[in-house]
Amino acid sequence: MFRRACPCAACRGEPGFGGRFATDPELRPGEDELADISLVGAYGLNAVWADGHNTGIYTYAHLRRLGEGVSAG
Repeated sequence: MFRRACPCAACRGEPGFGGRFATDPELRPGEDELADISLVGAYGLNAVWADGHNTGIYTYAHLRRLGEGVSAG
């Protein structure tokens, strides 16, 4: 779920471009394996995936929304 929630333009899309998961929803090997994570200023985290993707900045607000959408059962 965390990888599919990547907020970058390549994954989420932008005007005139559907984004990676809109056109091909299947995860390939390495796309859901977190290789590294680091702070971005005081507002978010940058995830580096095993496939090399690293352009998404997960703001704390975005992470909170993701967490609120997950049931604890």
